[in-house]
Amino acid sequence: MIGGDSSSTTTPVYQSSPHSWLKGIAYVLMVAFGGALLAILGLWLYLNMIRQFNPDKGGAGWINLREVLDLLIADWSASGAWTGRSINFNQGGLSNPNISAVLNVALWIGLSSLLTLVTQRARRSTCTYRTLCIAFILAGWLALDLRWQFDLCNRAQRSIGLYAGVTEPERQAVGPDRAFYPFIRDVLAHLPPQPARIFIITEQPASALVGRVRYHMLPHITSLGLTSLPHLTQSRSNDYVLVITPVQQVRYDQARKRLIDGQTEWPVEPVFNSRLGSLFRVQVDGL
Repeated sequence: MIGGDSSSTTTPVYQSSPHSWLKGIAYVLMVAFGGALLAILGLWLYLNMIRQFNPDKGGAGWINLREVLDLLIADWSASGAWTGRSINFNQGGLSNPNISAVLNVALWIGLSSLLTLVTQRARRSTCTYRTLCIAFILAGWLALDLRWQFDLCNRAQRSIGLYAGVTEPERQAVGPDRAFYPFIRDVLAHLPPQPARIFIITEQPASALVGRVRYHMLPHITSLGLTSLPHLTQSRSNDYVLVITPVQQVRYDQARKRLIDGQTEWPVEPVFNSRLGSLFRVQVDGL
């Protein structure tokens, strides 16, 4: 409805009505749907460009739009396994490394905002362009947050199914440490009851495995992950060295009873050995 009469010199004022609100909602949904279609088309072009210029990464041949839809559905509905890291690092939707949920949502927001800018000039609307852009941003953020919460709920349900009502040994048998926990248990059985100093040698000192090993070996005093043997002056008798295989740089000379790393040699006694690693006890005081 337009206010004013024929003698008025003021600019006509458009008043909202129930019909205009319905039209506005329909317009927003139409623009959002159009932005989604353009985003899918852009993703289709992107994936096909990867296949053409980098077949080893994207695969051979052309991908059709139906396959793109299947990839998106699988990516947004998949729930990843527990990574052992904080939930704040959970990205979700990693079934295809060429698809990022955040970039997809950002693409949809940008294209929907562009469609709004192009089409809003042709219609009379009570909503400003800035308001609609903010609405698209909030909708995209909400979609990503719901996807994140969905993944966390699924992980919580799996955790309840695995750990609820079971004893500590049973938890270790089904937990993420089940592959190497028997090894750590055997290592602990060969250590003295009082806390001992342990040097941990590994090819991946910053890996989560080293952190879990140190956790399970408490209250023993363990070093950070080391890639090589420190100088012998840092050791003393009855210290221990835990070598987590595979390690290329450090080797044990059985004839001389030396743990050798280049020019560094430690006199040690083998205590325990398995395919996952070896435990040695230092025999002499540091020099």
